[in-house]
Amino acid sequence: MTPLAAESVRQRDRIEGISVSGGEPFQQPEALLDLLARLYGSGLSRLAFSGYSLREIEAQPLGPALVSHLDVLIAGRYAQTRHSGRGLIGSANQTIHLLTSRHSHRDFTSIPPAEIILKPDGSLTLSSISPVKQSNWSLPHT
Repeated sequence: MTPLAAESVRQRDRIEGISVSGGEPFQQPEALLDLLARLYGSGLSRLAFSGYSLREIEAQPLGPALVSHLDVLIAGRYAQTRHSGRGLIGSANQTIHLLTSRHSHRDFTSIPPAEIILKPDGSLTLSSISPVKQSNWSLPHT
């Protein structure tokens, strides 16, 4: 098992699943399929983001196999003029494809616009679909 897959499986009591994002994960189909296949049956949810549409992915040589190893695909090219930054959708033209019965659309309606993790050493991890500007907030100094 690859180090990433093995560590993900070891953490399965602490995490719900994995999400794969870009660059463009589907431009590395062999590596992506290897990772997803190793996680298949682990109990972890598997979600991928792609700038390709579902139809474009399914037309790729490994596309059907890749799709069969995913629970959720968030697909579509980011369109800055249609920016929404809601949930896991960056722009209004992107689509959430539920590929198994593991999740429902309701699972994706209450996702916060950003996540800020303060680590014990004082460092921060910021993640979001929309840009998060650190200058908009401050932490108390101790």
